Amino acid sequence: MTIPELLADLMAARAFRAALREKKAEKYRVFEYTISNLLFSLDEAEQKVGSLEANIRDDTLVEYAQMGNKSPYPGVVVKEMTYLTYNYEMALQWAKERQVVLSLHVKAFEALAKADPREFPFVRVSKVPQVQIAQDLEKALKEGGIK
Repeated sequence: MTIPELLADLMAARAFRAALREKKAEKYRVFEYTISNLLFSLDEAEQKVGSLEANIRDDTLVEYAQMGNKSPYPGVVVKEMTYLTYNYEMALQWAKERQVVLSLHVKAFEALAKADPREFPFVRVSKVPQVQIAQDLEKALKEGGIK
């Protein structure tokens, strides 16, 4: 093919592509319009679920603080998460003094600190209660005798 023939083919291919893109855009606009109510309802449902879960977590943490009950309701469990606060430089110095490493392996260091916090006077260990709500709430409630 000659360059003028290739240019003519390219012009036709581009025109065809443009027509397809426009057709796609139009069908997508129709599709979005068709499901707009569904998208709105889904957004409202997501907000409601998030709000209800937050309320359950907040109320459960209040009850846990007052009563210490880690399983107050079926499908709702309070787990204590352990968090470490420490000065990175002090931790690195600790590791070097014991000739454990040349650089601090944070994950390994934190595992050691959690296992025996007395060995690490510069580490503050704190437990923070965190509420977990069952994914299969229907099953959890049924097993707990709640319908």
